[in-house]
Amino acid sequence: MKKSFLVFLTLLFISVACQDDRNNSENGIPPGEQEVEFTFNSPVTYSAVANENEIVELDLVVCDKDGKFQYMRQTYYSDVHHTFRSILRIEDNIDIYFFTNCRSCLDESILVKDKSWDDIQQELLIDYTSVVLENKTVLPMWGQAKGVSISEKVINQIPNAPLLRAVASADVYFDLEGGLNFTPK
Repeated sequence: MKKSFLVFLTLLFISVACQDDRNNSENGIPPGEQEVEFTFNSPVTYSAVANENEIVELDLVVCDKDGKFQYMRQTYYSDVHHTFRSILRIEDNIDIYFFTNCRSCLDESILVKDKSWDDIQQELLIDYTSVVLENKTVLPMWGQAKGVSISEKVINQIPNAPLLRAVASADVYFDLEGGLNFTPK
């Protein structure tokens, strides 16, 4: 009786000890990576042509502590938790840049390993502004979380990450009957 009880306790202990690793592999999380959950605090703004508060696609650009690009990840929306989620590498002191509604701008020509964030940002501003403005149904936003640590065996949370509009729009109306009373300079 004692022997079977000890065997039962041993098997129980082994199954509990291995549960975290088994759950990660069953959920498709590779070794050395962990799930991260994001919620956002976006500004409430209004536009006549676009929904500026809707996130259709969310991409993450991950840089190391020195601001050098390491990798990019896409996210998925969890209806159960009402959050965005992704799988990131387990590491300390990384910077995560969020990009919404502008996936077509984030390609391999810009995102080169060890390229500085300043260079990436400059290329996005100069070369891709017209691409970003082509989609007028949702406007792109961006944000950042600096000094983030991704831990193992927990769902890491980044709550209320700020999002800012990546482009500005202005609706201009003219009263053609009153004439144009301005002088370009």
